Amino acid sequence: MKLPESIGHKQAVEFVKGVLEEELGVQLEKRKIRIRWSGPNRRISDLQNTKLDQDQSIVVIVRDKVSLTNRGNLSSELRDKLSLDWLALREFQATKKILVITDFQVYQQLNKVWYAKGGTSWRKDRYPDTEIKLIEFPVFRNNFAEKFNNKSFTISQLIGAMKFNVLKYDKLPIEIKEVMLVMLKRLGYLRKTKKLEYSAGKK
Repeated sequence: MKLPESIGHKQAVEFVKGVLEEELGVQLEKRKIRIRWSGPNRRISDLQNTKLDQDQSIVVIVRDKVSLTNRGNLSSELRDKLSLDWLALREFQATKKILVITDFQVYQQLNKVWYAKGGTSWRKDRYPDTEIKLIEFPVFRNNFAEKFNNKSFTISQLIGAMKFNVLKYDKLPIEIKEVMLVMLKRLGYLRKTKKLEYSAGKK
């Protein structure tokens, strides 16, 4: 299934950049530098703040192309990948190191396995400068569901609304349907690609 351009990595990084700039009160630059290692385990930054002194610097990795198994679990491969992201950031020389995950369920699953031992805060207490942060992407402006007060919807909110049958997939705008098909497949809800492609073309 072809990935809609609206949810590509470039668009995810741009969205995260805006959220973090507003939250942190700094200007971030889209910049790829090697954080640690070479070869297949090489870790590259997506965002940096290079205009501050070294003791105030910020580096960010954005993970938007994440998925769950068909049972809704975090695969060992993805868990290890995200763990390596965190380890690479932890060793990098910067004041604030942030690993951004853009999917709510992946973030929740990672926290579940990440904190399985030693309580829920030991990593944060021991390494307060290295953070795993949820910034959901994509976010859709609500111009299609008047009965909701939401100004916008995240993927997790739309999935929740569909689960409780208060919002139907068929009522979504076509451009949102296309994105939802990709995200539902990533999150293990859908399996048959041919069926998904046929559904995406229906209006």
